[in-house]
Amino acid sequence: MQRIDEIDFGALYRSHKALCGANAMKAEDWDKRAAKMGPRMRGAGLYNDFIRSKIDLNGAQTLLEIGCGAGSFCFDFAPSLQKVYAFDFSPAMLALLRERQAEIGATNIESFQADIEGDWSGVPICDIVLASRCMEVSDMEHVLKNIDARAKKAVYITAKVGASFWSDELLSAIGREIIPRPDYIYILNILFAAGIYAKVDFAPVGDLQNAPPSTKEAFIEAIAESFDGLKNEEIDRAAAYYDRCVSEGRSPSFRNNAWALIRYEK
Repeated sequence: MQRIDEIDFGALYRSHKALCGANAMKAEDWDKRAAKMGPRMRGAGLYNDFIRSKIDLNGAQTLLEIGCGAGSFCFDFAPSLQKVYAFDFSPAMLALLRERQAEIGATNIESFQADIEGDWSGVPICDIVLASRCMEVSDMEHVLKNIDARAKKAVYITAKVGASFWSDELLSAIGREIIPRPDYIYILNILFAAGIYAKVDFAPVGDLQNAPPSTKEAFIEAIAESFDGLKNEEIDRAAAYYDRCVSEGRSPSFRNNAWALIRYEK
């Protein structure tokens, strides 16, 4: 029998990630989504409120936001800090961030292009490091080491809870079978093996930002985009499922919106 302390969770994560074929979106994918995602990433919603309530800025002067997108959090924290650094690998997302920065005159935010799985040599060390919903990486252990090395006071990471970004009800309705993705529990175990005893909280679900599209056509299009296409029978099942939910007076199940916040102090 293998003991838990004998398990190499870093290697297990890498194998699991490769097995499930859950490839992270590329920079160009986020560039395409930037125009429609930018406005809704500006801080509204239960998830954002939850994250803001958990981050302790006491004694902090600097913060690094990893995978910042259009600036989902850096604008919230900038007024309370001397400097906020933010990076993303999508030029279009960074353009949205800088556009908003110019609009509000936030002079203490410095954004730059970088890949979370790439070269970290130019990433600054800050009091607080925040990595929100950007941990779909191929080598979690490597990324966590880089994050830890850039934090002086505290680290905050959010990661998916569950096997898929889509709800179980939706997957069942369209007949799509998946290999479960590795989720937040790997991060906790990798950190534990490194001698880091992190705390975990779970964000509230039901965020209207992730409500299903308002029309059947948009609903099917959103699913097809995520799955890189649907088979004809899956389209038919998705349409029938949408119609059934409408007839029952309820919204169709859409995304799995469960997130874990993993945090620790240095």
